[in-house]
Amino acid sequence: EDLFRGHGNGSSSQYSLLPEPAGALPKPSLSAEAVVLVEYDLWRTLDEMMRLISMASGRPVPIPSQLLGLLPKRDDWPQEFVLEDVAKSLATSGCTIGTASKSPFVRVDEITSANHSSYSPLRRAQRLSYAIWLLLDVLAMTGAEPAPPPRDVILSMDSIGERLFAAKLTIDGINVILKKMVSDNK
Repeated sequence: EDLFRGHGNGSSSQYSLLPEPAGALPKPSLSAEAVVLVEYDLWRTLDEMMRLISMASGRPVPIPSQLLGLLPKRDDWPQEFVLEDVAKSLATSGCTIGTASKSPFVRVDEITSANHSSYSPLRRAQRLSYAIWLLLDVLAMTGAEPAPPPRDVILSMDSIGERLFAAKLTIDGINVILKKMVSDNK
């Protein structure tokens, strides 16, 4: 019997398709507000990872300034959140970043406050959804579960929210290992 033929009406010319597997269906896109919430959650998880790496190694761990420039300016970061202080310190110290062209450290939100049409929160989140993987590639060998997705999978993800959420899951897995390392060192 043909699996695609309609059943029950005796018509051999009417076809009905079998339902697609759940993984093959397109995922609904998140609203811009929901993407910003996922971005916020990712930054909190990244901050925790950086603190855990510092505790495990016994020294401060630098974060790439290009990534830190994407940190949103918010008033509701948790009290223990250190990336905001690092970003403020870089911005107020007058230090320059870059190897070939020395430029001052600037947060994307500072550009946005001067010209609202120049860099929307959604664009900032989109850039983070790709840039975060440069940092995570270095940490991919931790044995964390779930393992980071291969680059081609990341690049083929349909939405900003999907990439941000995949990065958060990857960092969550790394944080589990780091928490164990920190507790074993005590």
